[in-house]
Amino acid sequence: MSSSNTAFQPQGLSYALSVAATQANATTPVGFTAGGNAMQIYNSGTNPVCVIAYQNSLGVPTLVFPVTGAPPVGEPGTVVAPGATIVFQIPANADSFSAIGLVAGPSIIYVQRGEGI
Repeated sequence: MSSSNTAFQPQGLSYALSVAATQANATTPVGFTAGGNAMQIYNSGTNPVCVIAYQNSLGVPTLVFPVTGAPPVGEPGTVVAPGATIVFQIPANADSFSAIGLVAGPSIIYVQRGEGI
């Protein structure tokens, strides 16, 4: 099996966001639209966070953590474990990102847009 994955190549600025439980912390940072088709997230906190990139003109998405035995509710987000760095594809027209925490207590996430996954 061959793979065409390329290493993540950051473009533009890095952004920080403080994330609290059950609260959609959304931001439309200046310059976030510049960049590529991927987003790199580092979760510096001790709690998992659920993150989504979206187009602000469509409204802030409803983020909910998945629950065993129940269908997903709200917008599909990507769960980032504590201390993890992940890269995932985002919509080309994304100009914003939002996140929620699994439990009470802030986590700081660092976000950067770029190319490749």
